[in-house]
Amino acid sequence: MGCQTEVELGSNLTFSVTTHDPDTGIVTDADAVPTYRVYEDITEASILNGDMDDGTGAGDQFNDANTTGFYVKRIACTTANGFEINKSYNIYIEATVGGDKGAIGYTFRVTNIYALLLARTSINVISANPAYMHNPTIDQASIVVSQVGLISNKPRAAPIQIAEITTPGLIKVWRYRKGTDAGWTLIVAGGGMAAAVGGIYYSYTFPNADWAEGDLVLYEIYNTVVTLDTEVFNMSTVQGFGVVGQSTVLQAIQADTNELQTDWKNGGRLDLILDTAAAPAGIKKNTALTNFEFYMVLNTDHITPATGITVVCQRSIDGAAFANCNTVNATEVSAGIYKIDLAASDLNGDIVTLKFTEATADTRLITIKTVA
Repeated sequence: MGCQTEVELGSNLTFSVTTHDPDTGIVTDADAVPTYRVYEDITEASILNGDMDDGTGAGDQFNDANTTGFYVKRIACTTANGFEINKSYNIYIEATVGGDKGAIGYTFRVTNIYALLLARTSINVISANPAYMHNPTIDQASIVVSQVGLISNKPRAAPIQIAEITTPGLIKVWRYRKGTDAGWTLIVAGGGMAAAVGGIYYSYTFPNADWAEGDLVLYEIYNTVVTLDTEVFNMSTVQGFGVVGQSTVLQAIQADTNELQTDWKNGGRLDLILDTAAAPAGIKKNTALTNFEFYMVLNTDHITPATGITVVCQRSIDGAAFANCNTVNATEVSAGIYKIDLAASDLNGDIVTLKFTEATADTRLITIKTVA
């Protein structure tokens, strides 16, 4: 006879009893199936009760053909049956043998299948590009993020469970002035966190009136409550740390970067300079030119060589409309380099603009001033 002393909420508990003849001590079947009652702690009202039937449908005694007086019962320790985590329960089993009544008791405890995972926090800066973890900057929209999860101790369960945010909690933000010993100053006192899937967040701008470049920032998230499998958990207080940057410097760098990106786009200043750069001097008017080479790049990033494409070749002579070259399609050399044999008719002008196009590549324009 026996009973385990601990069971996880949501799991089954199995307990047993063996009955004996009280006069001889010999193992003997009970006069009737023993009964059981389950009590929470010292509460006198039982939460479960019934017979010690084995539930197999083959009789009330466990493995009747091979055992004597042996009874086994399995119960589901679920919230639906009235069980709660971190509480103790008592089982009272009663049996009658030969008209004499006897009883035995067991105690067990219901445990929690999850342990709180210390939340991971960061300060993310919101921009046109996907946010990434770094220190905040002045007057730039930032967000304090706390990812909330639980570690499961349950066998075969997913190692980390995403919890439902019951109460997002609050945040405090402190500032420590660079180059001073004035100590920490509370800037945000109890700001309200907001809920997101698997986490919580708080938006903050780090206004210029309160912050300067090099200031230290400390934040604390507290009073967060999460729910998993109907169980409620109070998260531990979480802290994070950062250094405030200067947004004007970063914005200037960003502006220069954006300008360069615009210049290099198809049709941008630098792209047009390259497109219209004259080929080496000496290309003769109305004279065939073989193996004229040019470079093609993909229009997805304007950098990667465009290989394996079919390039259409056209020319505009002395300002006339573009028309196909005598050889319409160029021949690939390698690594984005293509070549074409230009006929005399393709170069029969003082100013000739060559245009090379393909749907996945940047258009390449090359203007030539021919010589006599």
